[in-house]
Amino acid sequence: MGLYIDRSNSGFKSALSGTIQYVDKSGLIAHLNANIDSGQRFLCITRPRRFGKTLAAQMIAAYYNRACNSRDLFANLDIARNPSYETHLNRYPVIFFDVQEQRSNVPRGDDFVAYLQEKIGFELKKLWPNETQNCHTIQEMLAQIHEHTQTKFVIILDEWHAIYRMDQDNEHAILMWIDFLRSLFKGPYANDYIALAYMTGVLPIRRFTSESPLNNFYEYTVFNTYPIGQFYGFTENEVKSLCKKYEMNYDEMKRWYDGYLYQDQYMYNPNSVVKAIAFRNIIGYWNETKRRRQGVAQYPKSAMLKHLHRDRGLVMHYTKRARRRASLRRRRAASFCLRLRMMLGFS
Repeated sequence: MGLYIDRSNSGFKSALSGTIQYVDKSGLIAHLNANIDSGQRFLCITRPRRFGKTLAAQMIAAYYNRACNSRDLFANLDIARNPSYETHLNRYPVIFFDVQEQRSNVPRGDDFVAYLQEKIGFELKKLWPNETQNCHTIQEMLAQIHEHTQTKFVIILDEWHAIYRMDQDNEHAILMWIDFLRSLFKGPYANDYIALAYMTGVLPIRRFTSESPLNNFYEYTVFNTYPIGQFYGFTENEVKSLCKKYEMNYDEMKRWYDGYLYQDQYMYNPNSVVKAIAFRNIIGYWNETKRRRQGVAQYPKSAMLKHLHRDRGLVMHYTKRARRRASLRRRRAASFCLRLRMMLGFS
């Protein structure tokens, strides 16, 4: 097993063995199985943070990964009763990585694509040494592997949008990333070597021109959830069941956490619900992030003020940039509200 190709199923195994009962979302796999090798094999899932995207990606990887025996993990889940279950269980080489995690390993955004080419390419050459001779890119290697062995891959990218946040002021790095995705998923041989492509993020696929560079992807956003909306977040019935099992107040849980309406279906933030049950305390967990907690703990107010006074020029620079970003956010919010009103039929 590698770091990128045919990873272990330990991530999903941990979720199943947690102290809080796992809410079965394996029905999503049935939808993916129906789209394997079809024109709908390219999927991009857009959801807010903390809505189960990463856990779903780990589940999908555990199911398809040929290097694992995941039969026991799925034996008691919904997917095990689907006719397609045996057909695709542990049958594919899976390329799976978290973009945010991998981008953190590279000092400069301009070097990120080269870093992926090197790391993933190394594992491909190790697994298919004869087929990948004289190949220089991941795309070439995948095409040659398929040409010689008829092998098809499942490719999973979690947090695909992380480049936009981590390199938001580096347009060159962003364009390199989009070009990498385009060549991987829309190259001349992509349909040959890809059985399924699955990406997650909080942003829809960015459009640099009038046409998206990845327009072969089917995007499932909070406005377009059918038929997989129920697999991201908790439904009302799922939350009621958890509240009954763990003796929590459902009405209070509903008052706090049902803030999303997906095509007439109320959805709950799963991270908040699970934490409320674990800590027996219903509060606003969604806004808690590791970075903010660490920031408060590591930088007391006195130390922060000392640092700010030491370099006033730097402070002014970041203050101006923060104002520009705030203005941009306000304009985007106004544009979003206008589009939403038009969609809902308001004048």
